[in-house]
Amino acid sequence: YPVVSSWLKKWREGNASLGPIDNVSLADKNGRIKKELKESRDFELVNAFLWAQLTELYGHTSPSLKVYVRERGSRKFLE
Repeated sequence: YPVVSSWLKKWREGNASLGPIDNVSLADKNGRIKKELKESRDFELVNAFLWAQLTELYGHTSPSLKVYVRERGSRKFLE
């Protein structure tokens, strides 16, 4: 699951005033990750277990953007 990088950074720093995860800026009109976004810079991928834990604790204000990652050599492809 993708999560906005800025939200994850605050979480890792122990920011106690985190609100819900808001991935609206990541989604295009079809509910997929915008093609111009870059992993690490704009979003990070978390596994299903961590996504469940984070959304249970903090909630989320946008639809879940589930992606599948395919790897070829050192390259990742998001679907």
